[in-house]
Amino acid sequence: MIFNKLIIKNFKKFEYVEVPLNKNINIIVGDNESGKSTILEAIELVTTGKLNGKQLIYNLSSEIFNKNVVMAYLNKIRDRKFVDPPEIEIDLFAEDISENSDFKGKNNLKTEDVPGLKLSIIFNENNSKVYKDLIENGVLNDLPIEFYKIEWKSFKEETLSSYNKICSVSMIDTSEHNYNYLIGNYINDDILSVLTEDEQKNLGMAYRTNKMTFAKEPKIADINKILTEKNFIKNRQLSLQLNDAGMNNWKKELSLSVDNIPYTLSGKGTQNIIKTNLALNKIKEKSDLILIEEPENHLSYSNMTSLINDICQYKDNKQIFIVTHSNFIANKIGLKDLILINDSNILKFDKLSEDTVDYFMKLPGYDTLRLILSKYPILVEGPSDELIVQKAYFQEYGKLPIEDGIDVISVKGLSFKRFCEIAESIKKHIRIVTDNDGDINKNIIQKYADYISSDYIKIFYNKDELQYTLEPSFVAANNYEKIAKILKYTISNESELIEKMKTNKTDWALSIFNSDENICFPEYINECIKK
Repeated sequence: MIFNKLIIKNFKKFEYVEVPLNKNINIIVGDNESGKSTILEAIELVTTGKLNGKQLIYNLSSEIFNKNVVMAYLNKIRDRKFVDPPEIEIDLFAEDISENSDFKGKNNLKTEDVPGLKLSIIFNENNSKVYKDLIENGVLNDLPIEFYKIEWKSFKEETLSSYNKICSVSMIDTSEHNYNYLIGNYINDDILSVLTEDEQKNLGMAYRTNKMTFAKEPKIADINKILTEKNFIKNRQLSLQLNDAGMNNWKKELSLSVDNIPYTLSGKGTQNIIKTNLALNKIKEKSDLILIEEPENHLSYSNMTSLINDICQYKDNKQIFIVTHSNFIANKIGLKDLILINDSNILKFDKLSEDTVDYFMKLPGYDTLRLILSKYPILVEGPSDELIVQKAYFQEYGKLPIEDGIDVISVKGLSFKRFCEIAESIKKHIRIVTDNDGDINKNIIQKYADYISSDYIKIFYNKDELQYTLEPSFVAANNYEKIAKILKYTISNESELIEKMKTNKTDWALSIFNSDENICFPEYINECIKK
């Protein structure tokens, strides 16, 4: 079953949200606490009836209800107003194909006649009288979670259970969940399965032999002698030995080493690669949906590349959901698969041109997510521009721009238009500081023709073509002798100063950034940093 839309009502972060889904890969991005993980949990709930791997009935608490909705409800009942308790509803819409006809109906928040799954946490009407009495007596001061019931149905209104074959879902969360059980399963199901029966018997005998020799070790024998002499159990001989609970108990005691280092002592990155790949191998045959939480944890770029390749090999016959903060993953898998969560607004990137998607896939180091997640991004051409814009802001407001949520991002001039396309597609307000390179018509007007009148993109540049880059613009705004003194340059004229600055771009900008002198900045930079 392929799902194309998710609706969440009153669950955790969301009072109400509609999330359009991609057929194969969905890369969910957003700021901290934006609700990315809530989307994975909602999908897990409505497809399995479970939350964090446990049946919802054992996880039901007021904490999974939206806090704003609960607070509004409590304010009303404190005034002894009779109101229905808030309810949670999660609807997952499927593609309308004949195989899904058993799930087709209008039992959803949109009343659309389509196939899908619904999970509801609703007030149980059997408790109406008791509930009304509690409100009238003013003794109800919390969400009456005991009065709720859980309904898990298809859009056709047929009740579902874990025994129904709906779809198989696997959750991989390397950030929190303990996946050590996968190691045990891997040893038993994969490693031991290649051994013959005699080889397994020999392994078991060798294991028990080692256990028997443990008690005979001189140091252990000395310890056992002390235990007996201490007379912990009166008139009985007491000794330590390794546990032997049964003939096949040794299988549970085996563990893995990686390059002769125990798995549990391996680096976090190595552990993540192993447990993620083991989970992927385990689910590749039986899972329809794969939910992955922050696969980038503790991984280098080379290991992340390998992991991305492993994930992508399933994309043609699985529906995959990935929550990430990684620019690398977002770019490498594809920006068109991105789903951005911003203040409970959902934005998709499927309208981006193929050229822009290909561009960022080839250059995964670019800060696409930094742009997407920043509240007020300013794009500049290089490190020197970044330092000067930050210095101008600091001198004007007494703090760095990032303290006001303004992220100054250095990108190469050729990629400005790519970032403009992203900003326009998601209605993100951005400011660009760029050089005119001596020809305003060609390098500004024509180059940014598609964006220069945009409501979301503002481009700042020097209107004087003689001041074609940052260096001549900066010198023109100041006394060149003062700047030469701050930079500790020995020069004889303005042109010489500009040339020396152009050959030492980052150095001069860093010196200005660290200077205590009051500096004048080009007007286009002053305009850019205005609040």
